[in-house]
Amino acid sequence: MVAGHPAAKLNEEAGASWDRVSANYLQNLGMPILRGRAFTAADNETTAAVAIVNEAFVKRFFKTGEDPLDQHFGLDVPEYAGTFRIVGVVRDAKFAGWGLSRPARPMFYVPLAQNVNYPDELMKKIELNSHFIGGVMLVTNMTPGALEAQLTRMLADLDPNLTINSIRTMRQQIETFLRPGARRCQSRWLVWHCGSRTRSCWTIRRYGIHGCTANQRNRHSHGTWR
Repeated sequence: MVAGHPAAKLNEEAGASWDRVSANYLQNLGMPILRGRAFTAADNETTAAVAIVNEAFVKRFFKTGEDPLDQHFGLDVPEYAGTFRIVGVVRDAKFAGWGLSRPARPMFYVPLAQNVNYPDELMKKIELNSHFIGGVMLVTNMTPGALEAQLTRMLADLDPNLTINSIRTMRQQIETFLRPGARRCQSRWLVWHCGSRTRSCWTIRRYGIHGCTANQRNRHSHGTWR
């Protein structure tokens, strides 16, 4: 819900999906910022909550000619309408779980490093769950074999309970998803928008088919490592 805007009417399309992402995630996927700015390391737990919205979000929630930058919005109810301040507008990208043949959904992105202190228990649980990282994207010059061995050792040093489900290049991830008969729910967090790169983009999934059970806000977290 956007601050200063009337509440949605009954049966009116008024929803948006969202992701928590690290500072460089959108740039590394080749999703350009059209207006405003991208996230930075300064968007952390010590600063006010910010968001980047896509073009479809702007079309759904703002009138023609209305500037979305520095506007505030929030989840579900009027008392949360001031939660996030819009700092940027990103180009639309299609997420696999929605169907690539459909128009891009209204979408907003919030920094993985930020937290919102909601007063009620339900929103506290949603906020906590939004920090679960289901997938990590790496931008690297390393070869596949060298990357997997090094990454396995690194994660084991961080936490022996961390298990890598699979490691794929971005090209492999897209080809796997697009092959005939592929289960569309397996890669809900895959963004169908990747700019050309000379370096390799890798996607890493820790817990298998995480995206098959989407909550009511279609929220998933993403990280980017370099």
